[in-house]
Amino acid sequence: MDAELSKLVEDWCRWDNDESSLHTIKTLQKENKYDELDKLMRPRISFGTSGLRAEISPGFSGMNDLTVLQASQGFAAYLTKTVENAKEKGVVVGHDHRHKSKRFARLTATAFVHAGFKVYLYDQLVHTPLVPFAVKTLKAAAGVMITASHNPAAYNGYKVYWENACAIIPPHDKGIAECIMENLEPTVWDDSGIEANTLCDTKFIEKVLSDYWSELRNFHMTNTFDKEFKALGFVYTPMHGVGLPYVEKALSLFGEQNDMHVVQAQRDPDPDFPTVRFPNPEEKGALDMGMQLADELGLNYVLATDPDADRFAIAEKYKGKWNRLTGDEIGCIMGYFIFSEYRNSGKPIDDFYVLSTTVSSAMMTAMAKKEGFHHVQTLTGFKWLGNRALELENQGKFVGLAYEEAIGYLVGNIVRDKDGVNALITFLHLLKRLQQNGKSISETFDDLGKKYGFFATNNSYYYSKNSALLRRLVDNVRHMGPNGTFVNTLGSHSITRIRDLTINYDSSTPDNKALLPCSSSSDNVTFELDNGQVIFTIRTSGTEPKLKYYICARAESHDKAASIANDVKDCLSREWFRPAENGMTEP
Repeated sequence: MDAELSKLVEDWCRWDNDESSLHTIKTLQKENKYDELDKLMRPRISFGTSGLRAEISPGFSGMNDLTVLQASQGFAAYLTKTVENAKEKGVVVGHDHRHKSKRFARLTATAFVHAGFKVYLYDQLVHTPLVPFAVKTLKAAAGVMITASHNPAAYNGYKVYWENACAIIPPHDKGIAECIMENLEPTVWDDSGIEANTLCDTKFIEKVLSDYWSELRNFHMTNTFDKEFKALGFVYTPMHGVGLPYVEKALSLFGEQNDMHVVQAQRDPDPDFPTVRFPNPEEKGALDMGMQLADELGLNYVLATDPDADRFAIAEKYKGKWNRLTGDEIGCIMGYFIFSEYRNSGKPIDDFYVLSTTVSSAMMTAMAKKEGFHHVQTLTGFKWLGNRALELENQGKFVGLAYEEAIGYLVGNIVRDKDGVNALITFLHLLKRLQQNGKSISETFDDLGKKYGFFATNNSYYYSKNSALLRRLVDNVRHMGPNGTFVNTLGSHSITRIRDLTINYDSSTPDNKALLPCSSSSDNVTFELDNGQVIFTIRTSGTEPKLKYYICARAESHDKAASIANDVKDCLSREWFRPAENGMTEP
């Protein structure tokens, strides 16, 4: 065992107060299983703009009691020196149903109370958006949500919101990470009686929930709801997550609760997610039980939220075949619907904004250009969308929608983060509008294609446990061309523009510098082919060992656009990444 690993094990045994994890580490040490110890201890779980996320396991590389306490102590220290009156403003703490989520939330609350902070502790399962909503309404200094969203059952996470009720962006991530490393020794372990502490408030939830439902109802009565809407039956699955009671309540606000039929086997929170391979509505097979129930009931729509109910998905049965909409398809039709309702109300189009990320479909750009509203792109991640939406809101603008292709949707200004419950209500009202007009989603997309152009996306990823390999493969792309620079072709396509937000390069600007924020911590490179017929981005994930690609093609028909997108995907695999040769797998 090398000196560094020996020191890590020594620190762990000195600090850990969890008998189970302490026993595991000591046993591995006693049995000289240094390789296993090394995997548990290195690299340390890193704090980034998504907070923490990892498998639940002993050691500094995993999510466990000690690393959660260390994160909370560091975050408390950073808030103390960064946010005025942070301790008095307090911190909101919530959790979902995952393994150890309640324990991690209580430890988080305990660490902040010990540091002198007022803590608003949700004492029930909540969907993730209720944490940033509470930060907003209570004017708290920050928020922490214990969740791993739609990751597999073995994972958990620690998601952080700033005092503006948005997910954190740089430089706060680095500042918090530094404070964590300065506060590694735990100062408190006992979470018993936390609710009785005078600094801990668990009674706030009634008022916060009342405000949330009021804002949700008012927004939709003003912007997306028509009293003439007729009932529309649909199947809903919360994917073994926390969404059901919140969706039920949201529907009841509009008298729509009888529209819903729930997949019974997936209705209750279950941290093991027994009926799905991955608890992610985007994954193949995740909506199968919903489709089966819909077939039995003669219904054409399956709506879903992910386990912490901040994401939304839908499938439509059209001409006897089920079609699961992509995140871009949901975003584009939702944006069109909200804009249409806004325009029809007589409000000024120049104040209307839709936000999406650099890896989202180009259809929204075409739509905005033709209709005259504003479309703004941000970097990938809702931390950027939420912060940009808040900036525009403060300027008096109306942000109807902010979305990312990974089925995340921010509708209006209720929550400054994605919200699957709000998105579900929005899309249900969209479906009812289509029903009034005798249209299906598929037919509506054909209409939109004729108006704005036919777009098709092909988004997926390569997986490898070797994150360094993934970054190296992207870096190789930068040196494949003449004189060790970028190549100028991909298959039969000409590369006509390159924007690299890792090395701050944009071939289309006068000084070849990118206009969007850049970061060397992960890869994000966008290529334009054939003067804009295709736009695709490759990037390494900040939370998972994946090399992701996002391809969007435009053509005279959807089938042609899909064919072009598929060709680009094949070229990427064959010419640049060669997954089999590099030991990568695909979904």
